[in-house]
Amino acid sequence: MLPEIDLNGQTPVNDISQSDLLMKGAEWFLKHGVLLVRHVFSPDFIRCLHEEYKTRYKRYLVDESDRNLQDFHDAKGVGVGRIMIPLELAGSFNSEEFYANCGLMPLLEYLLGKSLIINSLGSVFSLPGSPDQHVHRDMANIYATDVNRNIDDSWLASTPPYAITMGTPLIPITTRTGNTRFWPGTHISTIRHDDPALGQGVDFTCSIGSCILFDYRVLHAGVANRSELVRPLLYTVYSRDWFRDSVNYDKHSSLEISAAQFTQIPDRYQHLFSWAVKDTDRRSSPRAQKPGRNDLCYCNSGRKYKHCHGKLA
Repeated sequence: MLPEIDLNGQTPVNDISQSDLLMKGAEWFLKHGVLLVRHVFSPDFIRCLHEEYKTRYKRYLVDESDRNLQDFHDAKGVGVGRIMIPLELAGSFNSEEFYANCGLMPLLEYLLGKSLIINSLGSVFSLPGSPDQHVHRDMANIYATDVNRNIDDSWLASTPPYAITMGTPLIPITTRTGNTRFWPGTHISTIRHDDPALGQGVDFTCSIGSCILFDYRVLHAGVANRSELVRPLLYTVYSRDWFRDSVNYDKHSSLEISAAQFTQIPDRYQHLFSWAVKDTDRRSSPRAQKPGRNDLCYCNSGRKYKHCHGKLA
C-alpha cells in the first residue's frame, strides 16, 4: 500500500508545525517519494471541474483512431491512448481551492519552501483500451543525471525535492479505469526503469476528492484503462522557484496564464504564477526555449546550459 493521510475533519493550519498529521505526511513523502492524500477537495467541486473539463476539452476526448495529434498544436502523446494537454486557468480552475488548497499548502511549503511556484498545469487522460504505459521518471534526476546502478547512490537520500506533482483525478481511479503504479523510494535511487531488481510497484486507486503527491524523480507508470470511460487526471506541478522542466514541454508552455487570469488571483498567491506572466515573451522565443549550449542555463544556476539542464535535453 502507498503511504497516505486523510484530511477529513482536519482544521486547516497556517504552518505544518501546527499539524501532527501533516508532519507525518511530510516524513512519509520524503522517505517514499509518494503520498496519497484523501479528502482534499469536496466531491461536488471535483464534479464541477469535470463538467467544465468535458465541455472545454471535448475536441480532444475522442477515440485515438479518429484523432490526428498533428491537428492540435498543444496535444502531446505520452503513450498509446494517453494524451497530455495544457489546462486553461479559467472558470473553477482559477480557484484557490484548486491551485492553493488550504489543506495541502502548508505541506507543500514545508517540502519546497515558501517561495514555491506552480511550474506546470495540465491534464493527462487515457482513452478506453489504452495499454500499460512504460515505466519512467517525468524528468531525469538533476542530482544524478548519470544513472548507473553500480554506483553508491546512498547520498541521494539527503537530497531535497525540487518538484512535486499533485495528481487530481476527475473520476474514481480504479484498477479498471486505469490507475497509476508507483515505485516508492526510487526518487532517492539511481535504479533504472528496466532494472530487474525494480520489483512490482504499488498501485494508486482512490475516490474523487483525493489526490496523489509524487516527487518528480520517482518512477511510475500508467496502468491500462480497461473501462469504457475516458480517465482524466489533472496535474499541478509545484516546484522551487529556480526549477524549469526542459524536457516535457516541446508542444506547449508548461504554464499558460493570461494577464486577465492573473489579475483574478489573490495577492497572496500571485507568486505561484508571476514567473509565467513575466516570462511570456521569453518563453515564446524559440531560442529561449532551447538556449545555446554555451549560454547560461535558464534556471539561474550560473552554469552553462550544456553543463546543466542541457545535459538532460
